[in-house]
Amino acid sequence: GVRSAGAQTGVSLQKLGQYWLENRNPDSVAAFILQNETYVDDIMSALDSLEVCKIVAEEISEILNLGSMSVKSFTFSGLVPDEKVSADGVSVGLGGYLWQPVEDTLSVDIKELRLVKAKRGKLSEPVSGDFGPALKEHFTRRVLVGQCAKVFDPIGLVTPITARLKLDLHQTCRMGLDWDDPVPEDFLPSWVSNLEDIQLIKHIRFKRTIIPADAVNTSVNLLVAV
Repeated sequence: GVRSAGAQTGVSLQKLGQYWLENRNPDSVAAFILQNETYVDDIMSALDSLEVCKIVAEEISEILNLGSMSVKSFTFSGLVPDEKVSADGVSVGLGGYLWQPVEDTLSVDIKELRLVKAKRGKLSEPVSGDFGPALKEHFTRRVLVGQCAKVFDPIGLVTPITARLKLDLHQTCRMGLDWDDPVPEDFLPSWVSNLEDIQLIKHIRFKRTIIPADAVNTSVNLLVAV
């Protein structure tokens, strides 16, 4: 098709929300969420209380049922996620990140280091121990760009790290290297360090909430220094 499956899903959710607002409940919070607070097939929203969240979740299920769509499970802050949507019983995928609902934190979803592309859908063995010898065998611009691209961080939680990676990639571009040309071994130690840092990113967790639970009010001022 012309559009990706993710885009089709997003349009479907928006259309269902629009129908609900026009024909069932013009003040529906659930319909507003479907129209404005979704990412591909993830439905995300922050509401005032757990009770309200559960009521809205029930209405979302009702709206999606109009399009013969269903939800595997809803996950709520402070509660253990359903095993249907959590492989480890701690985290769930959310907008490309991993969300730990009990402690309400986000982390970047970093997979095990693999330097060889999958063949016929079968993944290569992950690299363990010292990354140096394995990287030396596959030390090309294509591999380095691929490893950096695996750090999916759309809201920039780890920009201080990814910005450095991009600067290092820029060096390979300035050398005029083609995609599969070997990168000079002088750069191997720094890139081994880069790959180690990428793996360490998975252990960094960010508090999802911006306003503390004991805040005096919910008024927020944004200060920008140029």
